[in-house]
Amino acid sequence: MKSKVSDTRESFDFQWKNIPEGAYFLSDPVFRKNVDGILIDELNLSKDFLKDLFVVDAGCGNGRWTYGLLKLGCKVVAFDFTISGFKETKKNTKQFNNVDIILADILHIPLKKNLFNLAFFGDVLHYTGNIRLAFQNVASILRHGGLLHIYVYGPKGKRDRIWRKILSLLSYNNKLILKKKLTRLTNKFPLLRTL
Repeated sequence: MKSKVSDTRESFDFQWKNIPEGAYFLSDPVFRKNVDGILIDELNLSKDFLKDLFVVDAGCGNGRWTYGLLKLGCKVVAFDFTISGFKETKKNTKQFNNVDIILADILHIPLKKNLFNLAFFGDVLHYTGNIRLAFQNVASILRHGGLLHIYVYGPKGKRDRIWRKILSLLSYNNKLILKKKLTRLTNKFPLLRTL
């Protein structure tokens, strides 16, 4: 019987390999252009403060935040536990030379303690299967006085429940086709993202 962690790994590996595009991904030209500004707002830190900061992007997925951190001049170590995420991050950051990308699990981080000034922990904690251990592991690789940025999803709203109900009526392949078409549409017409 498969574990929840292996199910999560397979799901994200599939996503980064087969659906690497979408709103708020690097395939979205508006997001790609503005990701550094989005990070400045999200982190509430200045560009000058971030320049040359040693940062870990823990659970980097396809590297969208890694890319933004690199645009800001950070030195970044990014890791993900999926092969597809690792490959997508490498592809998305190939123009930068101040990045190392590794294949690693957040529950077994192969990095030295007290190493980073900032740990960026976006959209990951709630998927780990062991929130406490994941948090402790990421906190342990921060230098004394380092910053830890955590982003988790909030409660689902009415819109999310409606979409889930609609999608539950479709087969897996039809869901995938619909998601790809909606992604292309919302990339072309960003105002539709509110749907």
